[in-house]
Amino acid sequence: KRRICCQTNYAKYFGGVTGINEGTITNATNSGNINASGASYVGGIAGQNDGTLSGAGNKGKVTGKDYVGGVAGLNTKDIIGKDNNNIINIIGIKNEGTVIAKAGGAGGIFGKNEADIQYAELSNSGTVTGTAGTTGTGGIFGENTGSIKYSSLKNEVKGKVSGVNNVGGLIGINSGTIEGGRDEASHYYKYQIYNNGTITATGNGSNIGGLIGKNTGKLTAGYNTGNIAASGSTNVG
Repeated sequence: KRRICCQTNYAKYFGGVTGINEGTITNATNSGNINASGASYVGGIAGQNDGTLSGAGNKGKVTGKDYVGGVAGLNTKDIIGKDNNNIINIIGIKNEGTVIAKAGGAGGIFGKNEADIQYAELSNSGTVTGTAGTTGTGGIFGENTGSIKYSSLKNEVKGKVSGVNNVGGLIGINSGTIEGGRDEASHYYKYQIYNNGTITATGNGSNIGGLIGKNTGKLTAGYNTGNIAASGSTNVG
């Protein structure tokens, strides 16, 4: 448990474990405070993840400028919970802490995800706050361009997401493909895509959604039961 601090306006890549991960991180949890309010790509575990992330969590307070995530500011590496022998091992990644972007977007798990994810469960029960700007804020990802299937994305009932523009219970801005659905063997909805938390628009912005703030991609089998408070905003759903 430690405190990481940075106020430099041009700083990048701050994390509770590493600035940039190019190796393997397994079942790591951050419970300290990371204060890098002048930096881009800030995360509870890594500022940027380019390596293997096999289980991770955040319980601390993570503050950055933009692209801020409870686990990583930017994820570029595929997360696949399946080994070479085709054995499935669901990878758990969760945020229970506080994530704040002072001048941009934030995500409970990743500020931005650019990779494919399979056989994983990503959940947020913490507080995620973004500010004005064109980036996105979401309970799981601020922005997503990756393909996600055989996985669950959950913003739980205690999960609180707030921002001005492009705010979603799960994802602020999505151009990727997300597929929820049934398990092939049992037909039970094993891969769940939902928001049960609260979404709040904190200014006169736009694109506020229970699941996604702004979507140009594809989502299959998701649902929202959370409250949305956005009386001063446009494009609210």
